Amino acid sequence: MNKEYILKNLGYVPLIIGDGGHGQDTKGNETPVIPNLNRRIKEHEFNQPTSRKFLKLCSDYGFDTLDVSPEDTDTPLETRVKRANNGLKTQQKKYPSVDRSKTELAIYFSFHFNAFNGKFDNKSGGISVFASSKGGHKERLANILLKELIKGTSQRNRGVKFEMFYVLRNTVMTAVLSENGFMDKLSEANLMLNEAFQDEVAKEHFHALLKFYDLPIPEETNAKVKSIVEQIQIMINGLAELEEENKELKEDLEIYKKDSELLSKIFKILGGRTK
Repeated sequence: MNKEYILKNLGYVPLIIGDGGHGQDTKGNETPVIPNLNRRIKEHEFNQPTSRKFLKLCSDYGFDTLDVSPEDTDTPLETRVKRANNGLKTQQKKYPSVDRSKTELAIYFSFHFNAFNGKFDNKSGGISVFASSKGGHKERLANILLKELIKGTSQRNRGVKFEMFYVLRNTVMTAVLSENGFMDKLSEANLMLNEAFQDEVAKEHFHALLKFYDLPIPEETNAKVKSIVEQIQIMINGLAELEEENKELKEDLEIYKKDSELLSKIFKILGGRTK
């Protein structure tokens, strides 16, 4: 596809805005230490590359695009919103006759990874999509996006939710925020650096965008998503087995610890030494 195709079908070329959320230096937005990596993963390490992959798909299709958080450091919320709103103003000057009550000249996508309590005892995990209010373009896009996301890697569907997050309430265009997993669910945390998973999430957002505007989805991206999902599901099944093995090991260690404490007490009672 190209800009001419979009212009012919819509009468204008929408501006697609990507927000990679938190920076590399944002405090607290990270996983617990992942055993198989022996380090934490910053939320930024998933958000930014996935947002960029999404914007690349949009640009290749013919959309105008804008990255409102290109920095590796944390981009302030106010800065992201200002960049987005200024981008819309530019788009309005290009297409002054477009009726914004019927469609949207710009759409804002914010990419995130959720967290429960910062410990690997989160059993549910899952995906959710947020909009600032019910009704209209916002709820419609949120529902389309969620349907695309749950077609992919098997994760709990946590539904569409409505919250007045800063970027959702202060952007003057249709805006959605996706939480694409939980940083404190081990099997999902292990997906964050997986390029195939990032590609899948980016393509699912892209497909939702095309469905929102009633534009055709390229067949090759459909086929690629299906292939990626199959590969990731195999990996998740393996991680689930590893998680279960770790659980059993922890239980064995707890029993060993209790037995050691009991033996220590017995030695002390008998006047013996424990070292």
